Amino acid sequence: MKLSVFVVTYNQENYIRQCLDSILMQEVDFDYEVVIGEDHGSDNTRYICEEYAAKYPQVRLLPLKERLGIAGNWKRVLSECKGEYIALCEGDDYWISSQKLQKQVDILDSNQEIGYVFSNCYGEKLTGERFDWWNTNKHYDPPILPLSDLHYILGHGIMPTTQTVCIRSSCLPSTLPDFMKGHLYADLIFLVAVTWKGCKIAYIDEPLAVYRLGGITSKYDSYKGVKECVAIRKKLNKYTNYKYDYTLGDKSSKYKMLYKIWRPYKKYYLMAYYCYVKWHILKYGFNWGTIKNITRDTIKKFFKFI
Repeated sequence: MKLSVFVVTYNQENYIRQCLDSILMQEVDFDYEVVIGEDHGSDNTRYICEEYAAKYPQVRLLPLKERLGIAGNWKRVLSECKGEYIALCEGDDYWISSQKLQKQVDILDSNQEIGYVFSNCYGEKLTGERFDWWNTNKHYDPPILPLSDLHYILGHGIMPTTQTVCIRSSCLPSTLPDFMKGHLYADLIFLVAVTWKGCKIAYIDEPLAVYRLGGITSKYDSYKGVKECVAIRKKLNKYTNYKYDYTLGDKSSKYKMLYKIWRPYKKYYLMAYYCYVKWHILKYGFNWGTIKNITRDTIKKFFKFI
């Protein structure tokens, strides 16, 4: 099997059809399967998944008797993926390019050092309004590179969105970190777990998918979210034997990443701005130059925000 599409879903009856249709529309020159882990929700999501599994031979719905939670469901579905490559898509997100899988497989086939490929995407609010995820939020100095590694990704606060990711299955660790259980940022843990031993990371600067803001998998309380992210970075630092300590342990890098997580959400604008100020003070020091730059950028952000 060339590729497996990993789908996790929970109470997403309003979105799961669009997700699965976008996967099944792919135009490829290889065989692929779709492995669905429905996590015992209370709505009609499972019935919809059963409908697709009955209709399409390449769709496989995993059996389930009780809810596993985010980490348990991720591990279960990953263990059932038989493909040389694994593409990820959570049930409230979807793909918009019929060439998405082919583009990513071509990149992985072209260079054995590449273990992880992600792309640009659109963010989509529940109102239906879309925006270019990376290019709308240009906070990168320098920008995302076509080919980099985990040092670069972590050092610049880049956090690939799950539905854009395709990995080489041989890069998966034998077991995912135990602390993945109960954490909201499973995608960050997964990124580090797959790439920390040195594989290259490729980026496609083209929106190939949509990340739905406000869906089940992107809802979290702001304070809890920041605490989670800080706790995860500490655990990941230990998990990687402190190989990435200068980014995972660096406070300015932490606040830079937190700023980019919160910035797309207007309701969390003050949280994002707090992280923005902390990032600059920790990185450049509390001096006149830093204050001047923050003040200038604040004025720009204020007029853009209103």
